[in-house]
Amino acid sequence: MVCTISGDVLHSGAKIIVHQLNTRGKMGAGLAKRIKEEILSPEQYQNYVDDCKKFGSDLLGFCRYDEVVIDGNPTKLVGIYAQNKTGRQPGKIYTKYDALTAGLKNIRSVAEPNGWDVAIPYKIGCGLGGGDWTVVKDIIDRVFDGYPHVTIYEYHE
Repeated sequence: MVCTISGDVLHSGAKIIVHQLNTRGKMGAGLAKRIKEEILSPEQYQNYVDDCKKFGSDLLGFCRYDEVVIDGNPTKLVGIYAQNKTGRQPGKIYTKYDALTAGLKNIRSVAEPNGWDVAIPYKIGCGLGGGDWTVVKDIIDRVFDGYPHVTIYEYHE
């Protein structure tokens, strides 16, 4: 079972920092907005927008790897394309659990051979993505079962 600690995933010091992406080319709220404003270069963000315009929902289940430097550490910022739409409709689930699962499996396949730490935000896909944390946490636990270098970060402003 993956442990959860209090802290900012973006300042975790992990080699891989995970976040969820939509396929619409929007990073307008929550963690995505912080990443757009604080971490990504304008070129990296534009590449994300261009990929969404070109491939749209075909991106679901794939990962976007951006090489960034956070707190002086070379870091792989990995966005999982796991939702098409965005919105704030109570009860509406935009997160695609199968796409999230595929993305997490890809991340494990990259991290494990290198022994890299993986940092995942608490309730990934459950805020604007509308996912059910019980379901998402179970997916994370199953995908990373037996891999000890994964931590979920619960951020409090």
